[in-house]
Amino acid sequence: MTAAQRLERLYGDYIEQFHCQDSERKPGQGIFGMGAGPGDLRCHGLFIEKLEALLTDITGMGADSREVREVLWFIFSEPVRLQSEAPAVYWTLMAAQGLGIRLIGLLDKEDAAELYEAYKSEYPRLRRMPAQKQVIDALSERANRK
Repeated sequence: MTAAQRLERLYGDYIEQFHCQDSERKPGQGIFGMGAGPGDLRCHGLFIEKLEALLTDITGMGADSREVREVLWFIFSEPVRLQSEAPAVYWTLMAAQGLGIRLIGLLDKEDAAELYEAYKSEYPRLRRMPAQKQVIDALSERANRK
């Protein structure tokens, strides 16, 4: 199984776990801060832990720049594709983009420049949160290295 396939499976499992755990909440739970809401479900933290482990594996396996670009684009584009999912999922995926920074150093200059342009287009300045600002800075630095 390729790194991209493992990543797709991880994201799919996360979405499935979210819906399963969310359906187990009592009606009204989390409204007005009473009880755990959708953002408090354990699946979010587990997803982040598993994503970190997967990215560590990818870093250690010596993936080439093309494969790393494919993995990073998946991580960067999924929040946009899944924007209609629950807000808790969307914001978790947006924050998870910051984890991809560790892979940017594995990109060659051309792939970094291509990803930088696509990312800038996908996340205009007004839509960028701290994680997106860090990603754009890291991509820019990698694309412009000598």
